Amino acid sequence: MKTIEEGSGSKASPKQIQVDYLIANGWIRRPAPAIIGDSWLLDIGRRRKLILSNIENPNQMLMIGVHDENGVPTDLVTIHNWDYDKWLSLERLELIVSVFQP
Repeated sequence: MKTIEEGSGSKASPKQIQVDYLIANGWIRRPAPAIIGDSWLLDIGRRRKLILSNIENPNQMLMIGVHDENGVPTDLVTIHNWDYDKWLSLERLELIVSVFQP
């Protein structure tokens, strides 16, 4: 089972993002354009999606995107970026997702 450890280096975290967790919670894996890499998408309504990219390497980002009628992102805003924030914890991911849940 693949996991993503919070923090840098070999420091393990008790709360890791797991691929099984993403699948069980409605995230869909999609190959994406090179600019955002392989990613997981979560539809949050009104043509918006959360996009979690590069979950297994230090290019990890969480973005919110508005998509056109063909599902192509037209606008993206980065919410979490590995370069500034390091690994995204499961707790933080759940908190961000909860903001968009009815």
